[in-house]
Amino acid sequence: SEPRLGSWALAAPASVELGATRLRSGRLCLARAQVDGRLCLEAGWAEAAGLDVQGQLSALDLAPLAELLPGDIAVAGRLGGDFTLSGMPENPAVRLNLRPADGRLELATDEQPLVLAYREASLAANFADDRGSAELNLQLGDGGHARGRLTLGRGPQRRLDGKVSVSFPDLRLVQGFVPDLEAVQGRLQLELALAGTLETPRAKGQLEVLDASARVPGLGLELQDLALRVQGDGTGPLSISGGVASGNGRLDLTGSVDPAGDPGPAIDLRIAGQAFQVARLPETEVEIAPELRLAGQGPYHLSGSLLVPKAKIELKELPKGSVSVSDDEIVVGEEPGPGQGAPRNLTADVRIALGDAVSFDGFGLTTDLEGALQATADDPVSYTHLTLPTTGH
Repeated sequence: SEPRLGSWALAAPASVELGATRLRSGRLCLARAQVDGRLCLEAGWAEAAGLDVQGQLSALDLAPLAELLPGDIAVAGRLGGDFTLSGMPENPAVRLNLRPADGRLELATDEQPLVLAYREASLAANFADDRGSAELNLQLGDGGHARGRLTLGRGPQRRLDGKVSVSFPDLRLVQGFVPDLEAVQGRLQLELALAGTLETPRAKGQLEVLDASARVPGLGLELQDLALRVQGDGTGPLSISGGVASGNGRLDLTGSVDPAGDPGPAIDLRIAGQAFQVARLPETEVEIAPELRLAGQGPYHLSGSLLVPKAKIELKELPKGSVSVSDDEIVVGEEPGPGQGAPRNLTADVRIALGDAVSFDGFGLTTDLEGALQATADDPVSYTHLTLPTTGH
C-alpha cells in the first residue's frame, strides 16, 4: 500500500521454481483494490541464458500523477503497456512499450474548467547489443502533437541522433503552473534535431511561443504581443529573442545562451524597453524603461540602468501583503548575518533613476520624487541618493 498509488494485492497464488542453475516464477499479478489497475509479471533466470522477464501493465489510473505536477491540474486517463528483460545481467536487452488510453488534463478555474485532451499516445524504447532507441507519439488538443525519435550509439562515445517535434496549440494550461496568471492565450512550436554524443549533445532547431497574451490580476496588468524564439544551429550558443507589451510600452529581449559553456552555462542577455507598465492598481501606477544586461559564465553580472519615467502612488493605508524587511538587507556598521549579502553567483551594478512624473500621496504627505539609486551586489552595501521636493503638504 502506498498513499498515492493505492492498495495493491496479489490476485492469485503464483508458483516459484528454485534450482542451482535455474529460477522461475509463474505468472504473478498485483491488482489495485476497487479499480481495474493490474500489473503482471513472469520472471526467470538460467545460468546459461541469463534473465527472462516479461511484464504487462493494464488500466493503471493516471490521476495520482497530478500530485507530481505544480498547480491545480488533474489528470484523467489510464495506462497500459508491456516490457521484457532478457539476456545476461551484465548486458541485458530491454524492451518497453507504454500505451496510455485517450485521456485529458483539466485545470479548475473560477469560470469554465480548461481541458486539454490527449489521444493516440505511445512510447516505445529498446536497448540491446549496447545500443538504444526510443520513439514517442502523442496527439494534443485540436491539431497539436508531440513526436520524438532518439537513437543512442554503442561504445564510450554514445553518439546521439534524433528529432523532436512539438505543436502545443493552447497555452491556457500554463495557468496551472503559474497561478498568478489568468486568461493565458498563445501557442508553442518546437522543431529540434539532436546530434553529437551523450556527453556533448548538439541541438539544431528552434522553439517559438507565438500569439501569446495573459492577465496578471495581482498587478492589474494586461500582457500583449508576447513572443519568444530560441534558435540553435547545432554548433554554437542558442540565440534568444522575444518581447512583450504592457500598457503603452514594450520590453524586448535579445542575446544568447550556451548551455555547454565551461565552467558554467554562458549567458549574454539584454532587456530594453520604454514606458513598460509594471503596475496598474487603484493605489499604484508604475512604468519602467530598462536597459539591462545579464552576462557571464558563473558568476553572472547584471549591469545597466532602470529608469522609472512615470509612477503615481496614492496610499490611504498600507496595502495588504506588505512585507517585512528583506533577509538580505544590511545595516551599515553591522556585521552581515548568515545568508546575508550578495548572492554568491550574481554580481550587479545597476543605476535606478526616477523620471519627471513620479509622485507620492499618502499619510499627509504629497510630493514629487526625483533622484537615483546605484544598486550594487558585489558587496553588501548599496549607495543611494534620493531627493523629495514637496509640491503639496
